[in-house]
Parts: sequence; C-alpha cells; structure tokens
Amino acid sequence: MDLKQFIKSKKFKNILITVCEILVVAGIIFGALMYLQYKVNQEADKASGLSGTGTDEKKEQSESGSDDYYIEVNLKKNAVIVYQYSKDKKSKKAYKVFQCSPGKDLETGKYKISDKFAWVDMNGAWHRYSVKFQNNSYIQSAGYRDKYPNTLEKDSYNAIGDKKSNGKCIMLYAKDAEWIYSNCKAGTVIKVEKGKKTDSLPLVLENTVTPLKYCGWDPTDTDKDNPYQKIENGKIVSGTDTVYVEKGEAAEYISNLIAKDETGKNVTGKLKYKKINTSVLGSKKVKFSYKLKSGKTMSYTQKFVVIDTVPPKVSCSKAQFTYQVKSRNEKDMNAESNVTDIEKMVRSYVSCNESGVKITVSTVGAKELREGNFPVVIKAQDEAGNVGSCQVMCEITVQAPEKGKKYEPSKKVLEELEKKRGENQTETTKASANKKEKETKKNSSDKDEEESSEK
Repeated sequence: MDLKQFIKSKKFKNILITVCEILVVAGIIFGALMYLQYKVNQEADKASGLSGTGTDEKKEQSESGSDDYYIEVNLKKNAVIVYQYSKDKKSKKAYKVFQCSPGKDLETGKYKISDKFAWVDMNGAWHRYSVKFQNNSYIQSAGYRDKYPNTLEKDSYNAIGDKKSNGKCIMLYAKDAEWIYSNCKAGTVIKVEKGKKTDSLPLVLENTVTPLKYCGWDPTDTDKDNPYQKIENGKIVSGTDTVYVEKGEAAEYISNLIAKDETGKNVTGKLKYKKINTSVLGSKKVKFSYKLKSGKTMSYTQKFVVIDTVPPKVSCSKAQFTYQVKSRNEKDMNAESNVTDIEKMVRSYVSCNESGVKITVSTVGAKELREGNFPVVIKAQDEAGNVGSCQVMCEITVQAPEKGKKYEPSKKVLEELEKKRGENQTETTKASANKKEKETKKNSSDKDEEESSEK
C-alpha cells in the first residue's frame, strides 16, 4: 500500500482520531495545570500586596516628565551625568552630576526608560523612586529594609559614590533618584559606559550628607515628611504621623524621630519611652520625652500601628499522592466523591506556621479527572486576610482487577473494540487479496517469459 492509499485508508483515520483524542486530553490536563498555577500565582501576588515582578501597586505614569534629557552612566567614576538638549535637539550640555553605586553586573550599552515605580523590591531590599531602563535594571534610591522611608539601610547609602553594588541596578541618593524619577519621561536614553580613571566630570559633585545615628530616613530625601527637613533645637520632630510595625516583630521606635537639645546636639538615642506589645494588632501610642539642661522637658507622642501583611507559610509533608479508582468508567472516574476524598487525603498532611488560619485544599473538577497526575492547591488565610499557598501533585490510577476475576470493560468500550476489530479484519482481507493478486500476476509473467525463452 503506497502513501496515498494509506492516507485514504480507515486505519489512518483511526490513528488520526486516536492522536486527536490524546491531544485533547493532554490539552485539558495542561489547561487545568496552567489555570491552577495562575490561581496560585494570583493568590501569592495578593498576599504580598504586589503586582508585576516585585513592584509596588502604585505605578507612576511613565509619560510624566520631559524628554529634554540624555543620561550617561560612567562606571569608572561611579557617576551619573544628566545632559540637557538644546531646543532644536542638535546639541546638549551637562546639567547635573550625581554620585552613584552601579551594579557589578550592569552591562554597557544604550537603553531607554520604560517604566517608573514608587517602590521596587530588588534582591531582598526595597528602593524608592525607581526608573526602569532594561529587562530588570533600575536607577533608584539606596536600599530599605521595608517599604517605609524610615527603614534605610545605611550601608547601602554609604556605598554610593564609593563602591559597586550587587546586580544590574544603579543606586543614587534619594534626592537624585527622585529628580530623575520626576523629570525624565519614558523614552529618555540612558547610556552606560565603562569610563576611564582619567575621565573628568563636567560638573562638581555635591557634598555627601552623613545620616544621623538612629534616624532611619535618607537625609537627602525630598519627601515632605522627612524629619531632616523639620530639625529644630530643643525639640523632637517626627517623620510620618504613623509608624507601622509587623505583627510579632520588634518596633523601630526612634527610626522616625530626630531629637536635638538646645545646643543642637543629637539626643535621639537618649529619649525615654515605654515599649508596646507587637503581638496584638491595632493602633497604639508611644510618648517620647527628654529632660533638657534648662529643666524643661521636650516630648512627642508617636502613633504606632501593628499590622499583619506577611502571608502564612503553609506546607505539605508529601509532594506526591496516589488515589485509586475502580475503573475507567465515567461513573467511577468522574465521581464527585473522588474530588472530596483527594482533598481530604492531602489536607491530613498539611501544616502551617500560624495558628487560627483557614486552610483550604482544592483540585480539578470531577469531570476533569483522568488517569495521571493532577495538581492540588493548598491555601492558608490568616485573620488579616493574608494568603499563603503551595502545590502538590496527585496521581490517579485504575485499580487492578481482583485475583481470579477478569476485567470487564463497559458496553461502550466493547462496542468500540468490536468496531475496530471489524475494521482491522477488513483491512487484513484487502491486504491479503492484493498480495494474492500481485503473486498471480507475477507467476503469470514468469510463465510467459519461460515460454518465450523456449521458443
């Protein structure tokens, strides 16, 4: 049978139908896996309060700002140079120069600003005034321990202008990062070049501002709440009106304050106050005080709010489960009780690092159950609404027939087998007839040749 005849044959059609059925089933399983994985990711995003890849929900308009600027990053000089174009865009001159801490993995080349974010979480630290310019590269502030401006990591701040940082980002003082964030719009070119020791900067760098001990704000930050902008001798000044504390963690009591005596001496570390219980959610007030040499007492009452934003950690002691059904019949395979049993089975192996959480276990719907592996999603929701999740797999197998008892297929299966058997017999008969016909023709041809040879 040649290729054309084979394609037209019923055998080929049967094979094609079988392949299509396999692809449909595989598609259903893949779709179910993707849907459940999407739900897991969605819950994880919701739990962390983030959207995108580690960015704050508040995404600024990338179109804001101007396209009058061109930015160069000199890796050798640890400097960012901002040029301003002329009105006809035919020339440019140096406008600002910022000290920076460029990432060790930052590659040279030309890029363009694409997005802006108020906060970005990168490599375990938060950064303010972030401007994205490559796959995962940003011009941004120094690092913060949390998404609050009073949690500055001073080692990260002190590295600016002096040391390279990890990754592919460029860190600036908050004031400088905010300037680029506010003034340069999407499409602004950023050129990263190696530079040389002999390079000279077109403008003089501003003096570095040393942060005060205890205060957790970037001293250059232009934020109106920055306590550095409110310093007054003989007074305790505060940054934000409210300080947020994660449930169960130690409060950073004086990181949002600056206190100076009548002479201007920093006495923040000498403030007296009572600690709060951070294991209980809610609003609390802390009074800070310090007795001046004049005999007067300066005081300030700060509001603290204990919150819970950390998703509970839910886990399962088994990653793979097995569940047996009696047969492949729809009645046995797609029973609602199978879903319930699978979920109960997995639930018995689940644990969580928090008490009082609501744990739910879910898998595919009863009609989607087939032989093979299926995902089972486990979620834990705490009292604050945070959701933690994980995923395990469950393999569905068909129970082997009892010893001495033959497997009895369903009527539908028998009919399909009989139909295929008949089709195969027909194909076999046709093939046999064709073979016999060819042999007869060949024998006849050989006989004619013999007779011709004898003559």
